[in-house]
Amino acid sequence: MSKREKNTKKKKENNQFDLLGLTSVSGINIKRAAELHVKLGISSLNELYKACKDGRLVDVKGWGAHTQQRIKSEIELNVLWVHTQCSKIKKEGDGVGGERFDREFLLAIVNEQAKENLK
Repeated sequence: MSKREKNTKKKKENNQFDLLGLTSVSGINIKRAAELHVKLGISSLNELYKACKDGRLVDVKGWGAHTQQRIKSEIELNVLWVHTQCSKIKKEGDGVGGERFDREFLLAIVNEQAKENLK
């Protein structure tokens, strides 16, 4: 792979827009997710959480402090839920043993929960 191809691939990875993740938060539909992406550059749940923590959502017309706090709390609860589920799996010993959970495993659980929330 040439240097140019690597740079192009890296740019594509950095510009990914996690629509499924953003719309998994209640109250954020496709239109609102796109608005956050365009106006604040938010492309992922992690960036949404950081924006809520920094108080940047209230800078966008139509997004109040209450909505910002609710979104932040919901993301925190989802992370707590994932941690709880991982702890249960670790205790039950579903072939995981004492290994630490990798990023892909945690993302798979979060994506599964997001799909359930969209039903």
